Amino acid sequence: MNVRPSARALAAVLLLSTFLATTPGADAETYHLFTGSEPSRPARAVTAGRLGGLAGAPVPAAASAEAASRPSFGRLLREDLGRVFTSPARLRGRGWAATALAVGGLAALMGSEKGDVDAESPEGSSFERHVASAFEPLGAEASFAVLGAFALAGAVGHDRHAEDVAIDGAISSLIAAGLISPILKESVGRHRPHDSASATDFKPFSGNASFPSGHTTQAFAIASVIATEYPRPWVEVASYGSAALVGYARVLHDRHYGSDVLAGALIGTLVGREVARHNELRRGEHFAVLPLVGPHRSAGLALRLGFSGHSPRG
Repeated sequence: MNVRPSARALAAVLLLSTFLATTPGADAETYHLFTGSEPSRPARAVTAGRLGGLAGAPVPAAASAEAASRPSFGRLLREDLGRVFTSPARLRGRGWAATALAVGGLAALMGSEKGDVDAESPEGSSFERHVASAFEPLGAEASFAVLGAFALAGAVGHDRHAEDVAIDGAISSLIAAGLISPILKESVGRHRPHDSASATDFKPFSGNASFPSGHTTQAFAIASVIATEYPRPWVEVASYGSAALVGYARVLHDRHYGSDVLAGALIGTLVGREVARHNELRRGEHFAVLPLVGPHRSAGLALRLGFSGHSPRG
């Protein structure tokens, strides 16, 4: 009988979590494979579309009708879907290098794994199993409870930041755990550890669904949104650490190999960060139509487009 090295899987996921929690978030292409993200833009305003040939005259403050334009959930979802699924077309040098490193690492980890685990002989100490059982729901129903808590806090406390976390988390979950993970599971068709003597037993479209781990994908998608929106060290460590324990629980309970968990962590993190950053940038855009008063009481309109830019919140 072969016993899978769950400690190796835990070390791999915890290493990834530590890296994510201690790496600066702004424009770090070494881990952010979706390198097509727009850079942070400084606040600016553009005035255009003047009507009636008017020169730019001072506009009384009381006459300005400027208001922030917050995109709807549906619009953000459509934009995020487009950005995520077209991201390979935007990869550049370091992005390709990071992709090759991730694929190579997964392949190496797969090659070291073994199947045919005795499911009747649980791995880990009783303390490990207790901790794993406590955190595992964060990759399923408990993750939606977390998003619900942010939504409730935003509604009760009139906190748009908390509302944004709930929205971005829901979008990230839909894309990463609702689309990408199921597509890969069906396409790869990897047997679960206790179903085959070989860790490289793949049967596409057979219903086998070990690769990648959906629970881990979900946990890291939510964790990465929270960590991106609240870039404080303790928030990042708590978010990614909790997600890593979800992955460890899946390995400890013989539901996944370590490579399944690592793949899910990468997918969830990349999607969550892309969604959170893009949506924050979109919410910073402002649009307004301003009245213009010219000589001889002539009137016109001006279009004002502004960007508040990206600034870490915390």
